[in-house]
Amino acid sequence: MKTLYLDPFSGVAGDMLVGALLDLGLDFEQWQVQLQRLNITGYHLSIEKTKVSAINGTKFHVQLVDHKQKIDTGLTALEQTSTVDAHANQSVKHHHHHHGRNLEMITSIIETSGLSTYVKESAIAVFQEIAQAEAQVHGLAMNEIHFHEVGAVDSIVDIVGTLIAIEMLEVDQIVCGEIYDGTGLIQVAHGMMPVPVPAVMILRQGADLPMRQRADVKTELVTPTGLALLKFLVNEFGPQPQDMILLGVGYGFGSRETGALNALRISLFDSKMSKKIQQRQSDAVLELHTNLDDETGEAIGAITNHLMNLGVYDVFCTPIFMKKNRPAYELTVILPARLQNSVIELLFRKTSTVGVRWQNMQRAMMERSFEQIETTLGLVQVKNFTYHGIEKFSFEFDDINQIAEKHHLTLTKVKQIVMQQIKQDKYREL
Repeated sequence: MKTLYLDPFSGVAGDMLVGALLDLGLDFEQWQVQLQRLNITGYHLSIEKTKVSAINGTKFHVQLVDHKQKIDTGLTALEQTSTVDAHANQSVKHHHHHHGRNLEMITSIIETSGLSTYVKESAIAVFQEIAQAEAQVHGLAMNEIHFHEVGAVDSIVDIVGTLIAIEMLEVDQIVCGEIYDGTGLIQVAHGMMPVPVPAVMILRQGADLPMRQRADVKTELVTPTGLALLKFLVNEFGPQPQDMILLGVGYGFGSRETGALNALRISLFDSKMSKKIQQRQSDAVLELHTNLDDETGEAIGAITNHLMNLGVYDVFCTPIFMKKNRPAYELTVILPARLQNSVIELLFRKTSTVGVRWQNMQRAMMERSFEQIETTLGLVQVKNFTYHGIEKFSFEFDDINQIAEKHHLTLTKVKQIVMQQIKQDKYREL
């Protein structure tokens, strides 16, 4: 299970999200291929690998080819109506002087695209959230709102691009830390406005968003687009995940000069303990048990996922018969002692159990390390195991499976080919 952790210590905007996701290592060319399914023109995309405040990261740029060019949606008549420029701050990276586009037009662009169902539905939901906030700010109906900023090509790219990147990374859940905005006043199309800007304040209404203001930054850090994306995407707010494997970190730089590091940090975690380097040969663990006689298979599967995501070492079920010969399952959890309270609370909250039992145990395990082997079929990650001179190794199943699908081979055949090449290269004495 992959968890994306967002750290908006300097606010959040659409371009910062895209930049940070690409900085994680996402292939820019493949990402652009997916984005082209929008079927809109008039822009050029680029990324800039740079350093800000001695930190390496990525700036994401949308360059408009022709500021007067319209998106061809067949709804250009709607652009003749009056417009509302929600947040046309002239200091941002793009000056949004486009014809206005309302929610109906933006929805049409997305619905008629070749994007996946997830990206389409999510993008429309985000734009609806923004349109509703802007409508409340200006006292108009949602479809009476015509956006210069939110409806511009670059903002459509920011929102849709963020969703495409998350889909490509196969993220299962998103967790976010505290959201920081600036303070003071900024100049927008309607005059001086306090920070947070009006649409951001409306987006916060009724939402349990942990937002703080930075007294050292006298400008806007949180944009309506960025906050709307967070509201839609984030599953929970809190600290970084514990007992998970950190796969990568990305920094997406903002366009404002704030006097401090203006970046969004994104970290990608994986709950697979099999990817964790193990340098010990023994340790102490707890073995915890509880009996479940009125849970469905789906419910037991769900609690197993919750426990593994929490960071336990293993979870398994044993069929048993309880009093009156009722069929049931004994759920066994192997865990480090520090997770005892968290596991017990999770079992009481997520299952029907009213009691658990545990015992302290010692275990011996082989040391574990990883390396990648280049084969004629592609890269394969190998897990190496050692214990007092005893050596074993195994292949990462995901790598073998991907190679099998790519070359239309069986898993057994791929393993045979890889093993043969390892023998030839004298990688191991077999």
